[in-house]
Amino acid sequence: MCLIALVYRTLPHTPLLVLANRDEAFARPTDPLARWADTPMVLGGRDRQAGGGWLAVSEQGRFAAVTNVRAGQPLPAEKSRGALVAQWVQGTDTVAQFAQQLATSRHAYGGVNLIFGTLADLFCYHSPHGSLQPLASGVTVICNGAPDAPWFKVERLRAQCAALSTPLPPEDQLLDWLTDPTPAPCEALPDTGVGYALEKRLSPIFIAETDYGTRASTLLSCRADGALAMVERTFVAGQLQGVRRLGGRVLP
Repeated sequence: MCLIALVYRTLPHTPLLVLANRDEAFARPTDPLARWADTPMVLGGRDRQAGGGWLAVSEQGRFAAVTNVRAGQPLPAEKSRGALVAQWVQGTDTVAQFAQQLATSRHAYGGVNLIFGTLADLFCYHSPHGSLQPLASGVTVICNGAPDAPWFKVERLRAQCAALSTPLPPEDQLLDWLTDPTPAPCEALPDTGVGYALEKRLSPIFIAETDYGTRASTLLSCRADGALAMVERTFVAGQLQGVRRLGGRVLP
C-alpha cells in the first residue's frame, strides 16, 4: 500500500473513512477483497505470496494498513511488511504489546509506515525513526516518506478529503479521487534516492506503469453504528479489472 488517507473522528456518523491505493508489481500473486479464509471476521485483500495484507479491518474492531518507506533501491527484507497487517487484525495483542514487538523487530521488515489499532484508538508507526504516535483527529494522508512528509500526491488527496462533509459524495466519486494520474511538477518531487525519472513516474496518486503500479483502490467506511463497508477496484497497467463490495459489522 503506497497511499493512505484517513478521515478520523470528524464526520458525523462515520468516525473513520479510509481511501487508499496499493502500488505493487502486477505479477505478484494477490487475492482481491474478501473475508479471509482462515479468519472470516477479517475483511480485506491479501498478498498470496507472503500471506499478509495491505489494508484490513476485523469485525472485532481492529484495523491496519501499511506503506513502504522509499529510500533508494530497496534491499531484501527478512519479513514482508504485510505480515504486520495480518498479525494485528488476526491477533489479540494490546497496542502496547504490539508496539513492543515492533520495537524489537523493526529492522526485519524494511522501511514501513503502519497505521494500526482499534477503530476508536488508532496509531501511526514509522519504522525508520522507531516512532509511534496516536493518530490525530482530522485528515491524515501518508505515502512513502515520513508520516508528515508533504508530498505532491499527499497534499492533493488531503485537500479533497479535508473538504468532505455530510452527506458524503457517492462512493464512485470518492474512488475516482484515487485514479488521479497528475504527476508532480519537477520542483515538488521528493528525493528518495531512486533518480529523477523514477521519482516522476511514481509521483501521481494513480500509477499506471506496465509492470508496476496501482493494483487496488480501496474505500473503507466505518460507521458509528458499527456497520463496515468496503469497496475495492482492481487494476492492471491502468485498466480497471473489477469492483468488489463487502460489508460487515463490528461486534458490540
